[in-house]
Amino acid sequence: MKNKKAKENIAQNRIQELYAISTSGEDMNYRRDAIILMENIAKRMDISLKKNIKRNYCKNCKRPYGDRSRIRLKKNCVIVTCLECGDIRRFRFRP
Repeated sequence: MKNKKAKENIAQNRIQELYAISTSGEDMNYRRDAIILMENIAKRMDISLKKNIKRNYCKNCKRPYGDRSRIRLKKNCVIVTCLECGDIRRFRFRP
């Protein structure tokens, strides 16, 4: 039986592969399934997804941001609106 570090390493590699699939130009349903599977693996292994991965898709409809999103800057905040479901996310940044 593998130790916990080895299992986490395998899970991280699988998450990176699924992230690459979700950012490719494939069918939207295929990309959405990859995001759902990526979240399930992270949840099962009790691993938090990296910021650059978490901020690239809508948490509500599980679709990657891209052509179907609106990005606005206000003071110290990036506001991302998903045009598919209307969900709004705010990310703070420091100038």
